[in-house]
Amino acid sequence: MPYNIFGEFSETNCACAGCRVVRANRDHVDGHDYRTRASAERAMFSYRSAHGRAPTYRYTPGMERHREVTPPTPRPEFTSMELVSQGGLWDMVVSNGPLDEAGLRELRDLTLTVSAGHPWRPYRPRPPLSPAEQRLQQYPRADPRKNYTWKPRTWTYNGKGPAYYGLEIEIRCGDYRVMNFAQAAIGALGHLKNDSSIGGGFELVTHPMSYDYAMRNFPWSVLPELEELGCTISPEINGIHVHVSRSAFKTQAHMLRWLKFIYRNRNQVIRLARRRTDRYGTFSEAVQKDQLAHIKAEKARLRQQAAQERYRDCPCYTHEAEYAGATRELEDMMRGDTTRKDRYQAVNTRNVDTLELRVFASTLGVVEAKAALQFAASSVEYTRQLTAAMVCAGGWRWTSYSAWLREHEKEYPELVHVNAHARMPNRPASKYTLSTTPRRGL
Repeated sequence: MPYNIFGEFSETNCACAGCRVVRANRDHVDGHDYRTRASAERAMFSYRSAHGRAPTYRYTPGMERHREVTPPTPRPEFTSMELVSQGGLWDMVVSNGPLDEAGLRELRDLTLTVSAGHPWRPYRPRPPLSPAEQRLQQYPRADPRKNYTWKPRTWTYNGKGPAYYGLEIEIRCGDYRVMNFAQAAIGALGHLKNDSSIGGGFELVTHPMSYDYAMRNFPWSVLPELEELGCTISPEINGIHVHVSRSAFKTQAHMLRWLKFIYRNRNQVIRLARRRTDRYGTFSEAVQKDQLAHIKAEKARLRQQAAQERYRDCPCYTHEAEYAGATRELEDMMRGDTTRKDRYQAVNTRNVDTLELRVFASTLGVVEAKAALQFAASSVEYTRQLTAAMVCAGGWRWTSYSAWLREHEKEYPELVHVNAHARMPNRPASKYTLSTTPRRGL
């Protein structure tokens, strides 16, 4: 272990800067190495005695110290963590690799976060977006639904009348992006409303449409697309309501025939409706008995409207007395019409301009939705051409209606198919259960 005359230690073959300085000082003074520090001190004493002074350094002592050069060792692998703040929670991104300076800072931040008592949870990488999620990225998260009591200032009548139909489809959904997708799909043809009875979702309400216009222009394909995007149906609670305009009926007698046809064929209507419900669309015997009172009240309402128009055109005493008498008559008729007291009937007659068919379970299937509209439209047209002779010959029977449907299969294809193959539901269902063979007589 060599020392120079100044007592500085150096390795013989060490290439570090400190050892090079020690050897340079040695060569500058006497060029000798000493085995021990004591022998170096004796050499220094002899040098002072001979020269009367101490030797001088060539290089500044203490600038460079000997550093033992050791072979590099592999660095241990650590777990690096990335902290991301999301809504007050700290996510920890876990990845294997060497812990560099950035990893040390992340570990320090995590330690400070936990020690401060802030909540944190392990980070889990998000799975890749499904095609449905990618499709929803373009739609906002704002709620597009109108209030339940909201109504447009003016309804838009689409197609050629006088018969107009409107759909109300109740759908369960908790994603506002899906609701905005539905609103964009129907466009100006309707709107979405909030309804607490749905159980979390929306009610798709259309403007009045003629039957031909609805079959051609309503976006039926949006229903299965909503199912793909996560919408569901609870058929016990959710329903399809079909509004039939009162102008669709030629006379009040036609309206009475339509009401009686639906109530006389209760089981067959339930089979097409896919549910039997006493809560939202019951077939009440009391309502069935008072249908004639409703028709009389409807006639009184028309007489009152005609008297009001005559009084508006000529406000004389005669027309004023006629208008007042018609109003009293309407009030008397309304008191005897119990069909207007409860809207949760198979046919709701409380609306001024429409009759609402409420029996159908809701659906996200195209066939079921079309069948609901086709039944409303076909039953109106079937009862339109019923005469007293046809009624006596069995016109009220469902088999007569089915025979008429088969003659008009091109106009009502889905209804003809499900009428022949649909089974009576054991429980409310969102889609039809079809038999392999058609039912006899249907």
